[in-house]
Amino acid sequence: MSKTMNYSTFKSYVCDHIHSCLPDHFQNGSVKVSKVCEAGEEPLDSLIIEEPGCLVSPSIILEDYYASYASGMPIDLVMGDIASYRTEFRESDEFVLDPLMRKPGAVKQFEKVKDKIVPRLINYESNRSYLEDKAFKLIEDLAVTYHVYVSFRDGTYSTAVTRDMLRDYHIGIEQLHAIALENIEHITPMWFRALDTLVAEAIAEQGQDDRETMQKLDLDMAADGTVRDDGTIVLSNASRRYGAAIMLVPEVMDRMRRLYGKDFYILPSSVHEVILRPRNKVDNIQALRWVVKEINRTVVEKEERLSDNIYTYDFEKHMLKICREK
Repeated sequence: MSKTMNYSTFKSYVCDHIHSCLPDHFQNGSVKVSKVCEAGEEPLDSLIIEEPGCLVSPSIILEDYYASYASGMPIDLVMGDIASYRTEFRESDEFVLDPLMRKPGAVKQFEKVKDKIVPRLINYESNRSYLEDKAFKLIEDLAVTYHVYVSFRDGTYSTAVTRDMLRDYHIGIEQLHAIALENIEHITPMWFRALDTLVAEAIAEQGQDDRETMQKLDLDMAADGTVRDDGTIVLSNASRRYGAAIMLVPEVMDRMRRLYGKDFYILPSSVHEVILRPRNKVDNIQALRWVVKEINRTVVEKEERLSDNIYTYDFEKHMLKICREK
């Protein structure tokens, strides 16, 4: 086979020949390519190789394998890698539900994966297309989506819960939301640091004087573990990936309020983290809104932008709200 295949020809070749690289028990399973996408990103081609009698299949992103092929990897080695990935997934103790395939036994499957579902927060307006087939909950201008996370190979595999899957599970969006919030601190626990600490650490990484930098660390943290009056805190999860959703957890927000001893504004830094700023340290809320909008426009990647709004938290109702103060 020539090494000059374009992507379209490569995709057809994989679909036509992958069965010859797989064990016998895959031979009667179908092979198809469907579109999948993450929030804010372009759809990708996902190769689905079904195995007869198996309820789940991984999504294999073809663009990743084409990149290896285009950079010089022989096509037989690329095909071997795809087959190896699919076979190893079968032998793994972990699994995820493929949102592109509706199969019997969904309720039973849900019982197996419900402890692995966590939420993500994304901007609603910017992700309307992505959300068309997803199960999601609207909170102000944000959409909460839900993702099944499992460990596989050397990384973590996730898939979004779709509306079809939710219907097959025979549960409602509020129940799914409650399950995801309960799981989030077990799967991706909260993480927070004083902003000054992170800035000082960044300076140290760039080769500045370490002693001077270390003297700056934790300037916002008092000796008793509370936050000083002028403390600005970065809040995320332990993985620092899609960590903004941690602010949906009532226990997390209650803990941050105890640390501060007062209310705070929530600034949406990105889908990965938020910034907390004490309300009594903000003199001009309009100026703060401008700062958030300008940072989104000039610093944050488009697909990672969460919102231009500032939020407050209603601790009695445990609700996130857009700050409408003038």
